Amino acid sequence: MSHSTAEKRRVFLAYRSLFSGDNANLRQAKKIQKLVQKHSSSFRALIKDFRSDKTVDILKTLLEAASENEVARSVAEALEELVSGGRINEFDEDVDVEELPKQTLPLLNSIVPEFLIQVESKVPSLQECCFDFAVKRAPAMVESKGWDYAEAAELTMWTKTLVKLSDELPVDAVYNDSRMPLSIQKMVQSAIRLAMTLGDNTRAAILELEAAGLDRRIKDMKLNKNFLENRMDCQLQMIREQRKELDRKENEAVSVMFREDIENKVLTGSILETSVREAFSLHNHWESRLKMGNGTLLMPDKNNDDSIEHVRESSEGADLGDEVDIFDI
Repeated sequence: MSHSTAEKRRVFLAYRSLFSGDNANLRQAKKIQKLVQKHSSSFRALIKDFRSDKTVDILKTLLEAASENEVARSVAEALEELVSGGRINEFDEDVDVEELPKQTLPLLNSIVPEFLIQVESKVPSLQECCFDFAVKRAPAMVESKGWDYAEAAELTMWTKTLVKLSDELPVDAVYNDSRMPLSIQKMVQSAIRLAMTLGDNTRAAILELEAAGLDRRIKDMKLNKNFLENRMDCQLQMIREQRKELDRKENEAVSVMFREDIENKVLTGSILETSVREAFSLHNHWESRLKMGNGTLLMPDKNNDDSIEHVRESSEGADLGDEVDIFDI
């Protein structure tokens, strides 16, 4: 089944973070579908538009097309490179994204990339760094304070006691919070410096790996943000055009109503005028006939009694009929 570039782009941007690490090695449709169903609540809108089977098919196509060199890199290799003094090379996962036409639409506010994170699980690692360092370097201090395990003291207490980096570590690090990506990057970099200061290279390497993954997630968020804003620009432009067309149809409907109303008024007035004119014309006609009938009665033939009688009968009949016709008018 072939899919358009736009569909692949949308699925890629949505699931890029989910299908990373070990999940990037998935190739079987059943396993991909299981993972998609597990996180379906996070991608409800996309699954509603594409359907689950189509989404799985697109993901399978994208995963099969991915480079094995990029997805086969293991955590052990990355840690070994870090410990030996190397740096993690970030994977260049830029996508050939078609540029959507940008519209200047002031109605759309820019989306601010934001992480909803739970940093509580990261705190014990730093507490363990501090505890291990204190046991090795200042065992008397640990014993005097009664700190016999890493979580015996808050992270900020460890930092105040051991190093002067407390201003770079957030006091509320153990709480769930919504933070900007750059602030999260700064927190991780501070944690790396703390681990390196304490000489804990292993945990520093782990945090370096976390920082590299964080950079990729930020890149994913920016790509997804740009995609969403461009799509919204296109949708708003379509809505504006539809609104303009609806306004035109509304004005046209109003104009047609007024035009037909005027035409109906003119027609009604013309019919009424014609009816009145015909009524008065008929009245004048019968009035003329009445006058002609009365004139005949005034001029009878004196030598002919039959003609006089005939005229009388005719005039009587005419008077009767004329009166009825006039009243009918």
